[in-house]
Amino acid sequence: MMRPGPVYIKDENTGKMATVASVPKIGRLMTQRTKVGNSAYLLLGNPDNSIKAGSLVTLVIGEYRKEHIRVQ
Repeated sequence: MMRPGPVYIKDENTGKMATVASVPKIGRLMTQRTKVGNSAYLLLGNPDNSIKAGSLVTLVIGEYRKEHIRVQ
């Protein structure tokens, strides 16, 4: 299965970005949907804690874009 393209969230106020976390022996921490209707999961790295709870972010997964998501 092909990767969806860029995957990240971007803080709408600061412009800071969090991308998919990666571990050397495993790779990107992101699952793939195997069937329509199944869920997929990913872990985003925010090592400097620049994106805080309450921030509004934009989620980008390939060509999909969802704006104004509040971080919990």
